[in-house]
Amino acid sequence: MTWYVFTLILILAIFLLASVIVRFQETGIAHQSDFYMFQAIEKNP
Repeated sequence: MTWYVFTLILILAIFLLASVIVRFQETGIAHQSDFYMFQAIEKNP
């Protein structure tokens, strides 16, 4: 039972870390480039 709880917490921690990394990348350079690309498409249909 203890091994099951430890594995569950470990998987949850990895998932949380992955979501934090994804959010950090979205608010970083990738998000800005997507925003500028969207503006360029909007100006030049």
